[in-house]
Amino acid sequence: MPQTAVTISCDNDQTARIQGAEKLGVQPDKVTVKSVDPETYKVTLLDVPGQLDIVVLDRAMNAVIREITPPVGDGRPVSVEDVENKLADLNVVFGIDKEVIENTVAEVAATGIAQHNVRVAAGKPAKDGVDARIDFKFRLSGEDPEAVEASRRRGKLDPTAVTKELVSEGQVVAVKIPLEEPIDGSTVTGEPLSGAEPKDKTLTAGTNVTLLEDKVTCIVAKGITAGYADYVNGSLMVEPSLRVSRDKLSVFLSVHPPAPSGNMLTTERVDKMLTDLGVTYGIKPDAIEQALKEAAATQMPVLDTVIAEGEAPEPGENARITFQFQTEKTVGTVDQETGAIDYKERQALQNVKAGQVLAVKVPATEGKNGISVFGDTIVAKPGMDTSILPGENVVLSGDGLELTAAMDGVVVLTQDDKVGVFKLFEIPGDVDYSTGNLSMEGTLNIKGWIRSGFHVQAKGDLQVGEGIENACVEAGEDISVKGGIIGSEQGKVHAGGSITARFLENAQVHAGGDIRISNHIVRSTVTADGRVLDTHGKACIRGGSVSAGKGITMNELGSPAGIVTHVSVGAAPELRERLGDISQKLAEYRRSKIKINMALAKYDNQYQDKALRRDLLSKLETLRQQRRMLAAEEEKLVKERQALSKKIFISGGKPPTVKVKTVVYSGTTVMVNGYICKVSDDIKGKVIFVLDEEEQAVKMVR
Repeated sequence: MPQTAVTISCDNDQTARIQGAEKLGVQPDKVTVKSVDPETYKVTLLDVPGQLDIVVLDRAMNAVIREITPPVGDGRPVSVEDVENKLADLNVVFGIDKEVIENTVAEVAATGIAQHNVRVAAGKPAKDGVDARIDFKFRLSGEDPEAVEASRRRGKLDPTAVTKELVSEGQVVAVKIPLEEPIDGSTVTGEPLSGAEPKDKTLTAGTNVTLLEDKVTCIVAKGITAGYADYVNGSLMVEPSLRVSRDKLSVFLSVHPPAPSGNMLTTERVDKMLTDLGVTYGIKPDAIEQALKEAAATQMPVLDTVIAEGEAPEPGENARITFQFQTEKTVGTVDQETGAIDYKERQALQNVKAGQVLAVKVPATEGKNGISVFGDTIVAKPGMDTSILPGENVVLSGDGLELTAAMDGVVVLTQDDKVGVFKLFEIPGDVDYSTGNLSMEGTLNIKGWIRSGFHVQAKGDLQVGEGIENACVEAGEDISVKGGIIGSEQGKVHAGGSITARFLENAQVHAGGDIRISNHIVRSTVTADGRVLDTHGKACIRGGSVSAGKGITMNELGSPAGIVTHVSVGAAPELRERLGDISQKLAEYRRSKIKINMALAKYDNQYQDKALRRDLLSKLETLRQQRRMLAAEEEKLVKERQALSKKIFISGGKPPTVKVKTVVYSGTTVMVNGYICKVSDDIKGKVIFVLDEEEQAVKMVR
């Protein structure tokens, strides 16, 4: 507000008048001077207009005349228009109380007394909306159902310990109180104010609850004579106090303690509910009474008490087949000394003799009927019949109850549940832990893989539908593999006859006959007493060592990357040299044996009936030991000589060769009958490696 008086310090009133007028901005004749003390004067304006001070407070919710004063002298009083203009300057546009303004201005003018803190404009506060809520007409454990349900969900409350109130058909269990919309407001400066939006709530009618047409009232559904109200996962439900099991053999009663109103199940009410349900059989009155008493005494729920019980039917026994051989696959074979289990040795193949009983059928039986709690007969299910099916080389008895082997062989329960006896045995899948290691006197046909670490042996042929994976495999005759043979340090494959496969990789393979390959041999150690042949005209040998007694025919040898590859045919010189050494050794053994025999014969003839000295007897025993040792060594050398002779002369007089159709890459070594040819540059086109006997060197024929 403008300044109307000042205090001046000086020594006379005239000086005070001049200085005071100057400070108040008027002429000296427009002020009065009053002495306060000899050196202080108060200088006051003669004519002062009424003063007005208005402020906006409370976050623009109120405009207040902080002070309105009457005029002094001939000053102009404050008018209603002055107040309105001041409010406009302050941007006050809402809630102005013109009557208060007029009364205040009039009162100051009439009384000459200043007024203070007069509210002349008031804003309108916004009103928040009110959330919708559910007015439950029942309690859970005496508390609000929503609070109890929240505790159950958080695991803070045992669901079986919650007590519930008894309700019946048509009873109101909950009413939804709709939400109230917010009311907007405004500040005195016209800024709009918004109330908080309310949250709606869904009233869901669950099991045995009906939502009325008003969409806000839920009642107990028709047909519920007595049940217990509950609120689960945002849904109202009524749990029947009686429950019949699905098989109609049991009726369960749940009883809660009396509600605050005293409403509780009674024996008469339970009896009526049983009658209404049609339950007539196996009712247990004592169980009903006990459940009611216990709930009242403990003030805790008694849940699912069996109060009626029927008789369950007893199904007939199914027909069954008793097998006289092992049909289940064993886990493995237990070592009797260590107790360790060899999971690969499962003794899967079982040999039987002709006439041996393999399986016996036990016929099915009829069952015993039951009674439901409604008094209805529950027909027992008779035992199921089953067939005892003879497979190949198996005979079914006249009464259809017994299977007998018609020949010696391996007994098998086939995939179609037939019992068969076979000389040729078939594995439908892989050889793995499901089968264990296999050993077969006849021919073995494996449809899948022979997996890593397993052993398979067949005295006859061996057929493999997929491949061999790092396994030890041996056949007395031929081995045929539809896929390939993949090996490592442990896996070895040996056939007394020939081996046929798509490819060999990192494999150790030996065949007494030929080895036939349609794709490739990679980094493998391969020996064949016969030939190694390309069966489809595109096979190759890359890396490793391949040896054949009669010859090798391939599309390619070696690798463009220069992988070291060794192939050899015929017999090596060291084999011939070893054969000579063996012949020389055998001659020496024969001469030594002759000398020992002569010495022993001499003593046998001369001293047959005479007692010999102890030292002489010791010498004779030493000679006999030497003769036995020579005989044993001689037998070993004879066997070795036979094997070497077979390797050397296996080609049957025809010179062994290495035939290549398209290319031999550098880094390949070819050996023919022990003589070596190292390929330093790629050889394109057809080429045959053969031994030139005269020059004692390997030659290439184009």
